[in-house]
Amino acid sequence: MEKGVELYKELIDGLVKISGSCVNAAKVEGGLVKGTAEDAGINQILGKLSEEERKVLAQYISKTYQSGIYDMLVQLEWLRECRGMKISMEGEELPLGQFEGIPCDYIGRCGDWEWPEV
Repeated sequence: MEKGVELYKELIDGLVKISGSCVNAAKVEGGLVKGTAEDAGINQILGKLSEEERKVLAQYISKTYQSGIYDMLVQLEWLRECRGMKISMEGEELPLGQFEGIPCDYIGRCGDWEWPEV
């Protein structure tokens, strides 16, 4: 298979992997956010929530994180379609429009969609 196609799949699958491990969601689910002085407010709120409520909130945060990645990919797709943007890795131009489009490929792979044969 063409190296550019493999690199593109690697890029999208890497984003899917990253989006499945939102650090802030894990902290919320655990009930304690550490790091900055601003975290005191969220920790007060988390202290009032049950374990199940924290889990629901963490899932929402994870979905919001995925949504942010999707929104960024929509912008890249627009730049590709309207401004001729290209992305290359290891000297290979990635075939950004070969499948369903950058954001749709990401969402599909988040949902266990299989890459089509090339």
